[in-house]
Amino acid sequence: MKTGASRIVAFFGDIRGNAYALDASSGELLWKTAVDLHPLSRITANPRLYDGQVYVPLASLEEDESRSAAYVCCTFRGAVAALDASTGREIWKTYTSPEKPKFIKKNSMGVDYMGPSGVGVWTTPIVDTRRRALYFGTGNSFSEPATTSDSIMALDMGTGKILWWRQARANDIWHGGCTQTIPGRAALGVFPSRFHPLPYPKDNCVDKTGPDWDYAASPNLATMPTAAR
Repeated sequence: MKTGASRIVAFFGDIRGNAYALDASSGELLWKTAVDLHPLSRITANPRLYDGQVYVPLASLEEDESRSAAYVCCTFRGAVAALDASTGREIWKTYTSPEKPKFIKKNSMGVDYMGPSGVGVWTTPIVDTRRRALYFGTGNSFSEPATTSDSIMALDMGTGKILWWRQARANDIWHGGCTQTIPGRAALGVFPSRFHPLPYPKDNCVDKTGPDWDYAASPNLATMPTAAR
């Protein structure tokens, strides 16, 4: 971004859910904002700058961390947040899964099992200036239900209100402790390791898990030619 004082600013995120603005010429930190306080949240895609606001997508490391048998699976929710480009102040934040994770059951090891969770945003949102909307894709759920997983979603740029979503694949529920079921392939099992030596509780997984598919690229917005009459 180029400011009124001709300052060039770089925006980016880290693997702890923080967004930053730096003076691109000097490296001076202009602001740092904790976009999400979940300890495993991360920003994997470039934020999108438009009209004085920075739109920041949130994904998570929880999908892998949850392969530990002692881990409380799962509590992260994907999100997109709008920040003031000059100050880093949060203007709005919208979770891709509107329902907060809640206790579902105790598993066979006596550890809480939570849901819904997951539905991270791995890629940069795109801007529809005509409709004042943001479009982006979501990832799989970590625990049920998977209402908005593997979806294209639209948000109002001014308020963050969810305008609509369209799910490409229903019930894609998977995390690192579960067998991965990929159509047309043999199931991929999970094995103990020196990092996670305990057998994983099977009741932390749904009957048919995966295939752990996500929208891994940003959508494209195209203007179609007017149909001939």
